[in-house]
Amino acid sequence: MRTIYYFLSVLIIAGVLTSCSKGNTGPTGSAGATGATGPQGPKGDTGATGNANVISQQFSVPAWTYNSPQWYVNLTVSALTSKVLTSGAVEVYLSPNAGTNWYAMPYMVYGSVADYIGGFVTGLNSVQVTWIYNGVGSGSDPNAYYSTSACLINIVCIAPAMIQSHPNVNWGDPAEVALIPEVKTQLNKLKNR
Repeated sequence: MRTIYYFLSVLIIAGVLTSCSKGNTGPTGSAGATGATGPQGPKGDTGATGNANVISQQFSVPAWTYNSPQWYVNLTVSALTSKVLTSGAVEVYLSPNAGTNWYAMPYMVYGSVADYIGGFVTGLNSVQVTWIYNGVGSGSDPNAYYSTSACLINIVCIAPAMIQSHPNVNWGDPAEVALIPEVKTQLNKLKNR
């Protein structure tokens, strides 16, 4: 008799399982808690060197003003902020040949009788570029001296952060400053204009 009960039990269970059908899908449950953050990935490649701390501005100077003892031109340079004046650096370059050659100021042209001295004076948002003849009379302005219609002047303003990142640079030597990659990039851009 036990066999019959066993057999009937199996038939009943089989009947129940085969008569069941899948119902409708219920609503989606709420999201579970966020899991733990995984480990940090590997460090990415170093990006290109930026120039946010070095800003240059180029000027074409078709006319100079004379006021004894110097020729001069006043230039407005918005990047020349009080922060750059007090803790940064300003470099000035002159090109008499449309950017082929750049001469760092102060700059001296030695003559057989007298010399010319190029220099500059900075102020808030301004640079005065000077050209002094140390002989008799007023001499010639840079355009006449170099037989060009307009000399180019390039002003490079260097933020304090750049000075801090290059502590071994002699900031009093414009030629050395011009070799800093960020400054060199700005000067190369000017040559390629």
